[in-house]
Amino acid sequence: MSIVQCRLSTSGVHRLYINFPFPFMTSPVIHRKLASTHRHSHQSVLAKTHPQHLYRIINNVDQYQHFLPYCLESKILRVSPCGTMMDALLRVGFPLGSSSAWGTLLEEQYVSRVRMIPPSRGGKDSDEQVWIVEAKSIQSNLFVSLKSRWRLSLIPHHRCDTFSMGDAGNSEAAAEHSPNHISCNVKFDVEIQVSNPLISFTLDTVLKDVARKQVDAFERRCRDEPFDCFNVDSITHQ
Repeated sequence: MSIVQCRLSTSGVHRLYINFPFPFMTSPVIHRKLASTHRHSHQSVLAKTHPQHLYRIINNVDQYQHFLPYCLESKILRVSPCGTMMDALLRVGFPLGSSSAWGTLLEEQYVSRVRMIPPSRGGKDSDEQVWIVEAKSIQSNLFVSLKSRWRLSLIPHHRCDTFSMGDAGNSEAAAEHSPNHISCNVKFDVEIQVSNPLISFTLDTVLKDVARKQVDAFERRCRDEPFDCFNVDSITHQ
């Protein structure tokens, strides 16, 4: 499969709307040169979770609206022929600070381009397996830019995929490599650029909390959905 076949064009993707509670904020014009950048990085270890399980849940964007905080709507619009890229429509609502009395302040519907990098070795001399999902907004009125990146890896010495099905009769081996003995290293990075000062102030107060709640929600989803530890996708050497 060539690289060209895996690309998605922006043709057919239309400008979407933004819903603000204040009239003076309804201008669709965003001045990129005035944009402020907000970044947050979250790192954690998910116990009893295989990276492939979390990877599949992250890529199942259609289901976000059912479990992800602040996600009001989610829909996959199209997928590239090679299956490693897709465009997804998301509608999100961010709260003002930590006070629920304000309700939802910012609501935005936008299109995100998602790149799914299949599991690969960390390097020719490394046994580390890495799963990566990257997303970037391509149509948005609220965000000058919204980028996110998931990096998932299997913690050494607790490798589900090294368990041989020939050992199935060995209860001790099965227990050692069961899902209860698997952990996932998670690194989640998010970067948002906005030009409106009020939005910028809001992001300063809520971005860290929003990122943490999203990672927590994905962790709970992993626990709620069954996963066959011994049916992990084969490693792609790239």
